[in-house]
Amino acid sequence: MQLDLEVGNRSNLMLLASAATWKRLVLPRYQPARSFLQTKRLSPRQSVASVRASRSESDIQTGNLQTAPATPAADAEPPSSQPGRLFSNIDPSELTHRPGTVFASATLVAGTTVGAGILALPYSTQEAGFTASSAALTFAAVYNILTGLLIAEVSVNTMCQLGRGSTSIKTMAERTLGKAGANVTSASYIFLHYAMLSAYTARGGEIVGDWTHLPKAAMSIVFVGSLGLLCYKASPKLLDNFNSTLVIAILVCFGALLVSAGGNIEPTALSKANWSALPDTVPTLSLVCVYQNVVPVIASNLEGDIQKVRVAVCTGIAIPWVMFLAWDAAILGNLGNPHLQELMRSSGATDPLDLLTKSDPVVGPLIQFFSFAALTTSLIGFTLGLVDFVGDLLPIPSEKSRLYSYMASLLPPVFFGIAFPGAFFAALDVAGTYGVLLLFGVIPAAMAWSERYGETTLSRERVVGGGAPALLGIGGFAALVIGKELTQTVLNALPH
Repeated sequence: MQLDLEVGNRSNLMLLASAATWKRLVLPRYQPARSFLQTKRLSPRQSVASVRASRSESDIQTGNLQTAPATPAADAEPPSSQPGRLFSNIDPSELTHRPGTVFASATLVAGTTVGAGILALPYSTQEAGFTASSAALTFAAVYNILTGLLIAEVSVNTMCQLGRGSTSIKTMAERTLGKAGANVTSASYIFLHYAMLSAYTARGGEIVGDWTHLPKAAMSIVFVGSLGLLCYKASPKLLDNFNSTLVIAILVCFGALLVSAGGNIEPTALSKANWSALPDTVPTLSLVCVYQNVVPVIASNLEGDIQKVRVAVCTGIAIPWVMFLAWDAAILGNLGNPHLQELMRSSGATDPLDLLTKSDPVVGPLIQFFSFAALTTSLIGFTLGLVDFVGDLLPIPSEKSRLYSYMASLLPPVFFGIAFPGAFFAALDVAGTYGVLLLFGVIPAAMAWSERYGETTLSRERVVGGGAPALLGIGGFAALVIGKELTQTVLNALPH
C-alpha cells in the first residue's frame, strides 16, 4: 500500500477552471466553497457539451477550459441539501467524463487494509481471547472509519480552497496546521514506513531462512534486496502483474487456511474473554485496520463526492473486518486443542502461527506461503510509497534521486532487521503506537478541528458529526494510547 500520494493523475482536468480561476470563482471571500460548486449541476454529457460549445478549437487544444461564473438559480436548493461531485475528471484526449466508481474505491480500501499486519493479529489477541478481541477489532474498524472520513473532509476542503483535483496528507497538514504540523506529519510518515519495513525485513528473513536453512540475517538482505531491485528495475506493468498474482495467491491460500484450520476449532476456546488484556491489543489492531493513506486518492477519483467517499470507505473496511474475524477465530480456536496446549508449554512458543506451522503438516506450509506472500506485497507497497516521498525531499537531479531514494528507503530497515532479527512484533507494535495512531489518529482530528474552528480556512464541508466532543474523543483516544505506551516504555527503561 502506498502512503501519502499526491494523486499524480495528469488526466484530471477541472471542468470549471484552472487553479487560479477555480479559487477566483469558487472561493469568494467569506463564502463557503460548497455554495458555488453546487448551485448548478449538469450531467457529464451536458457538462462536456457546454464546455465544447463555449470554447473555440484553439482553446480546447491549449487546455483553456476556463469559464465564467454561473449565476445561482432562483429556486436552487440550499448547498447542504445538494450533495454531489465538486468537479469532473475529464479525459484530455477525448474531453469525456472519466469518473471513478464506488466499487473500485471500496476495493482499493479493502486491498490496502489487508496486509502483513494480519500475521500479528493472533499473537496480539491470544491473551484477550476471541470474544473480547472481536469487540476490540470492531471498535478499531469503526474508529479507523471515522478518522478516514475526517481525512476525506479535510481533503475535499483542501481541493476546493487550493483549486486542485488532488491533494496529499502533507499538503492538508500544512494548510490546516501550518509548517510545524506538516513537519510532524512528514516525520511520522517516514517513521511509520521505516518501522513497517523493518518488521517485514525481520520476518521475511526468518521465513526464507527456514526454507533454505541459511543464516536469517543473510536471508533478510536477500529478501529485501531482491524485492527492492524488482521495484527499481521492473516496469509498472510488470510490477502490477507480479503484485496482482500474489494477491490472488493470498486469497486462495487464505481460503484454504480457513477450511483446513476451521475443522479443528475448539468452540470453548472461542468463548474466552480477558477484557483486561485489551489495552495491549490497541496498537496492533490500529495497524491492522489502517487504510487512511489512500483516502485522498479516493476523494480525487470520486470527484469530491462525499456521499460516495463515505460509502466506499465503510464498504471497503467491512470486507477486511469480516476476514480478520474469520482469521482470528480459525487460529485462536485451534489453541484450545489439548495437543497444541501441551506443545506450547513444552516448546515455549508464543506465536500461534509458528505453533501451527510446526504442528500441522497441512496448515504449516499454507501459513508459511501466506505469510511470505503477504509480506512481499506489503513490502512492495511500502517501498514504493516511501521512495516517492523521499524522492520529493532530495534536492538532487531526478536521474540520481531515484537510486538515492531507494537506498535511503531500504538500507535503514535492512540494518535494523539484521540487528534485531526477532523484532517483527515489537516493530509492528511501535509502528501502530507512534506511527498509525499519530498520523491517522491525532493528526486527522487536529486538522479537522483547525478546519472547522480555525480562522485561516474558508471551506466548511463536514463529514463526521458530533462536533467538538467527537473530535476531542477521536484525537484524545489516540493521544491517550500514545501517552500510555510512552510512559510504559520509559518506566521499563529505568533501572529497578
